[in-house]
Amino acid sequence: AQRTQLDIASGATSRKDRDIANKRFFELNNKLGVEAEPMIDPYSKFMKQMLTQGRTADEAFSIYKDMSIATRSAGLGQVSMERQAYALQQIFGLGYAQGDELNKQLVDANPAMLGYIQDQYTKQTGKPRETFKKAVSNREISWLLMPTSKHLLQVPVVYKSLQEL
Repeated sequence: AQRTQLDIASGATSRKDRDIANKRFFELNNKLGVEAEPMIDPYSKFMKQMLTQGRTADEAFSIYKDMSIATRSAGLGQVSMERQAYALQQIFGLGYAQGDELNKQLVDANPAMLGYIQDQYTKQTGKPRETFKKAVSNREISWLLMPTSKHLLQVPVVYKSLQEL
């Protein structure tokens, strides 16, 4: 059952490409020092959501990888990675961040994310941070403000960790 989940999440059509994608998933977990088996379900759901949103499998994996590295770089563990993958899956699915996904899931899983998202909001909208809470209530925090590989590279500890992988 888990092999099937990974195969579907890979977005690949050939057995060879599915095996390459699955190996990439297991190698990432090994490098991060987390157990791969409990990560299969959140990873698979995240990947399927990204593919549904029109991202390529490589783009989706890159976001997942960078989120995982950022989490581990912040000293957080596997449960945080699972919770963030789930929260991002919901945010990307809705197209915006609701208060619950943002505060109770994503930020609880990795508190540093709130500051990052608020900074992105300020940079991309030109509005002051004080308007952020109201923007969340008005469903104005779109998935465009959520972490991507490009944005995560701006965090020095994450950049250093990415260079090591």
